[in-house]
Amino acid sequence: MQRVIAVCLGAVLVSLLLVGVVSGTFVRHVIQVVPVAVALVAVTRRSDLGPFAALPIFALWLLLMVLIWLYLAGVQTFFTDSFSSVEILLTVIIGLSSVT
Repeated sequence: MQRVIAVCLGAVLVSLLLVGVVSGTFVRHVIQVVPVAVALVAVTRRSDLGPFAALPIFALWLLLMVLIWLYLAGVQTFFTDSFSSVEILLTVIIGLSSVT
């Protein structure tokens, strides 16, 4: 189970960094992945608290991805930016990793 959690945290971490590269906001995304990296370290060290550290991170990023998808569907106006096709693909990866 911890291996699955570690892979999903890694996917979220890499996807967020790629969003930073694509959108030109890399430093902002480096700051955003710090909690993900801390949870990843806890999970890979087989800490009993690792999965509990990962749960709120997955919940937060899933919520944000759902809000982005609602914005793209024209339902929600929480965001005011436009998203490239690469960024949209990365939101799907983050969302699937968070659900898994």
